[in-house]
Amino acid sequence: MTEESRRWGGRGSTAKGVLLVAVSAFFASTAGLFSKGIAADAWSIIFWRGVFVILSSLLWLAMTGRLRNEARRFRGSALAVAVLYAAATGAFIPAFKLTSVANVVLIMTIYRRFPETPAALPIVGASLLLLPVCWVLGDPASASAGQIALTALFGLTYVVASITLAGGSACLAPGETALVSVSETPWAILLVGLVLAEWPSTQTAIGGTVIMAAVLWYQVTALRRGA
Repeated sequence: MTEESRRWGGRGSTAKGVLLVAVSAFFASTAGLFSKGIAADAWSIIFWRGVFVILSSLLWLAMTGRLRNEARRFRGSALAVAVLYAAATGAFIPAFKLTSVANVVLIMTIYRRFPETPAALPIVGASLLLLPVCWVLGDPASASAGQIALTALFGLTYVVASITLAGGSACLAPGETALVSVSETPWAILLVGLVLAEWPSTQTAIGGTVIMAAVLWYQVTALRRGA
């Protein structure tokens, strides 16, 4: 049993795991809403989001007594994960500005895998790597106080989603985590529709239904095979 699993109650805590992963999926689903709803350019959003991700992640690690231990482990594979996270974020948020939220989250549903979440330091490292890039490509200084406040909330939801996913996946089998995490996609489409009135087209809705059905069938089948 891993340290993370012991911290969150072990793999026997199935109900707790499902709840935590479901909460993570909901918070993660707000990415499209924030990216589309904040008027600042994508790179400015990434910059300020990164600032608040760093602050809130380090605060959480300090409060849980894990900061020193995680810092010691931040090398090798953790550094590689940080680079990948940075590259993914640099494409993820601009994608929402260029197309519909439904298109982005449905593509993510096809390609995303849900392994146990890495430690928090790679997330901090990814944000640190992106800050100078965002300053050059965007104009963070021009963001209004309201935009920065919304981006701070965006960063906080990302950290909460990461923490709850880590806790939930420590209590569940990988297939169970993947199955519950799929709920992020319909939440993302529903939230942006209700708040920003951006509903998917009929063609996207039909295609998305086929994609979701295929993904759910695959995840359930894989889970049964592993049972």
